[in-house]
Amino acid sequence: MTNIDKFAFSADRPIKNIEQDVLGRADFAKNLSDAISQWKGDESLVIALHGDWGSGKSSIKNMALSYSKQQDDSPTIIEFSPWEWSAQDKIVQAFFDEISKSIGRKDSSKEDKKLANIFAKYGNHLSTAHTFLKGANLALPLLVTSILSTGLISSYFTDNSQLPILIATITSFIALILPATGKGSELLGKLSENYEKKSKLNEKNLAEIREELITALKDRTTPLLIVMDDIDRLTTVELRMIFQLIKANTDFPNVIFLLLFQKDIVEKKLTDGTQSGENYLEKIIQIPFTIPQIQIKQVHTVLFNLLNNVIYSHIDAEKKFDQQRWAEVYHNGFKNYFNNLRNVYRFNSTLCFNFNLFKNDDIFEADPIDLIVIECLRIFEPTVYTKLSQSKSAFTSLSSSYSDNQTEKAKYLRVIDDVINSASEKNKESVKKILTSLFPTIKWIISNYYHDHSSYQEWFTQLRICHKDHFDKYFKLSFDSEDFTTSDFINFIQLTVSREKLKEKILALDARNVLEDFLCKFEAYSKQVPQENFESYLYAMLDSADGINSESNQFFGFSSQTYIFRLSFWCLENIQDRKQRATLLNKYINLNSNFSFINYFLFKEYKSREENQETLLEDSDFQALKNDFIIQLNHFANSFPDKLIQHNSFLSLVYRWKEWGNSSDILNWFESKTQDIQGILKILKAMTQSTKSYSSSYTKPHVKRYIKADTVINFLNVPRISNIINSSDLSILSEEEKDLIKMLKKGFENKANNRDDDFDD
Repeated sequence: MTNIDKFAFSADRPIKNIEQDVLGRADFAKNLSDAISQWKGDESLVIALHGDWGSGKSSIKNMALSYSKQQDDSPTIIEFSPWEWSAQDKIVQAFFDEISKSIGRKDSSKEDKKLANIFAKYGNHLSTAHTFLKGANLALPLLVTSILSTGLISSYFTDNSQLPILIATITSFIALILPATGKGSELLGKLSENYEKKSKLNEKNLAEIREELITALKDRTTPLLIVMDDIDRLTTVELRMIFQLIKANTDFPNVIFLLLFQKDIVEKKLTDGTQSGENYLEKIIQIPFTIPQIQIKQVHTVLFNLLNNVIYSHIDAEKKFDQQRWAEVYHNGFKNYFNNLRNVYRFNSTLCFNFNLFKNDDIFEADPIDLIVIECLRIFEPTVYTKLSQSKSAFTSLSSSYSDNQTEKAKYLRVIDDVINSASEKNKESVKKILTSLFPTIKWIISNYYHDHSSYQEWFTQLRICHKDHFDKYFKLSFDSEDFTTSDFINFIQLTVSREKLKEKILALDARNVLEDFLCKFEAYSKQVPQENFESYLYAMLDSADGINSESNQFFGFSSQTYIFRLSFWCLENIQDRKQRATLLNKYINLNSNFSFINYFLFKEYKSREENQETLLEDSDFQALKNDFIIQLNHFANSFPDKLIQHNSFLSLVYRWKEWGNSSDILNWFESKTQDIQGILKILKAMTQSTKSYSSSYTKPHVKRYIKADTVINFLNVPRISNIINSSDLSILSEEEKDLIKMLKKGFENKANNRDDDFDD
């Protein structure tokens, strides 16, 4: 099992024993161990275990060695990592030192300690020549071990009196190939000094040590197992050094070499103009094994277990996980990226870390499947990931068959094709299927399949990457930059239990000038409001409607008040009992003087009846509600006239009053409020309307204010107010008040000339 810390970072280490096997390779490892333990021969045995990068060679080796150590006839195991010494000059001496240390450990027998001492002396002799020749930039191991194999040095060492001749011979040979430099002189001096010291100590020569070593090895009841892993990391020169070192010592009895490497890499490095790497290895490797092929099903079982750990680490992430969509994504190509455990652990480490970034208390601020798949692309298809992050519009724009823009469609198709074509060659089709699953928004571009706006709203609530408001966070790996998080919307839903608290929240958002944007996004969540909270939710909306902005801040869009109306209307729609709808509204009208939504709702019901469309109320309830509305409006107008005049729905309210009530009541009210110039100016200001026009989406709007003549005629006695205006001293009026008089006159002028009311000359 790979090592995993509390943040789920995997150290990607091989497993240590058979009990940790998850790929069904334990039997292979046991058989390999048995074969090694039972071998006994007069010469060394060289076994190779071949496997690709990440295929589990080291894990199989560890299982085999672990199993061997548990057996009575276990070999003495010596693990030597040549690549750890590859940049140093002591690889030969290190090799024999490691053997010596392993055999002569503290609890070794007397015989093993003697053998360890012999190996140490043997390695010391070899390393002397190695150091000299490596410093001379020669293919040292080839030369040293070749000389050793022929017995040349041994013959000299049998008679110490011949030492000067040896030095002279080597010096003469080196002189042919080593430039006459200070470095060369220094090396020759060290070599001579070393051999002089050995002569003075009257040590055994190399041949004698070698024979002593062979005898000691024959007497052992169990073999030495020398394991070399990751030798494919070595350079060509270092590889030849190791293989020549093994080859030069193949006459050692009871010694087994177990070499682990990726065969094609080593063969390529050993191939030169004289022979192929394959032939080279065949002369050294006696028993080549290839590790058992990985069963992908087993690898994916590990993947699923790790994914489950990640997903189940957060309750909300688990709730959001759609098994059906996961099956689609998995089979559409996700699975193709996991053919070994190394890829699994590499992926899981960063995925788990990224999951933690989206945990916001009880809310998981992303779609878990989208996050999993995007992380897969980031790890294994980095170019696709980068290009995708720069292609937001192409992947998140929605269109309909009615508004299909062919030019835009062609442009987006080029972008999508470019992202797909940047995938690795073997996985292009997988990437295409994955992106189609991840972004249903592109189906109108690639297959003429159109999703409606309700689907897009649903993707918003699901935090899907295909929605423009969520796309960026999957690449920034943060939700902090978002104007509103899922937690904000869930909190708003939770507040629907309290009319007062919800109203406070709505007004607070309006005060921050973000209510319009919030309600626009909240529409997608509105279906999640619990039915038992409908009354408090609806009433809080109606309480707020009169006091918030009735004009949109956007180039195209609804105002905050319009969103309140829409949400309230949908709430009523979701109440199945038509009588209950009427009761809720009637109760509200008779206890409150917030008229905006009731006015909007009644007019909508009125138009639906005129157009023979479905209505929310029974006809009798509709008529009763209208009567109550007019009664309350009449009472409010007479009790708080200035509040009605300043109401942001003033014109709409007085039109409903005149149309559904007693017209004389509303006309008398207007007459009573326009007895002098100041009263007239207040009413004219309330009758002012405006239009906005834009030269472009980047400029401020041009606002045109006007007063319709028809509006004035509907409610005021024009000759009467004209006499009051004409008899008043207009010079004392403010500029704003003078503008009102001008707009009034302009309105009647436009009517007389049959021009639009917002005509501007």
